[in-house]
Amino acid sequence: MAFYRCPECAWPVCEEMCAYGGEHADNECHVFSAMKAKVEISDFNVIDKRYWSLAVLRTLLLKEKDPEKFRLVQRMMDHNEDHAKDEDTWNLYK
Repeated sequence: MAFYRCPECAWPVCEEMCAYGGEHADNECHVFSAMKAKVEISDFNVIDKRYWSLAVLRTLLLKEKDPEKFRLVQRMMDHNEDHAKDEDTWNLYK
């Protein structure tokens, strides 16, 4: 599988356009660029838990960038009770 690394933060993205597009460049890129340790993901056939941090980080960044959207996200249900019923996936969530 081909991939492209963002030249600013070294995270894998689809292509150069994705590296400089708003979804990445305006969100997590500046956070990851400031980190000393760079991510090394090489096997794209395996689910890597580090990608889950992107959703969390983007949500937290909404608090500053778009408080109205952040308030909407806060109203969403976490479904923890449902996830806890499936031990295999619950271990991933907690």
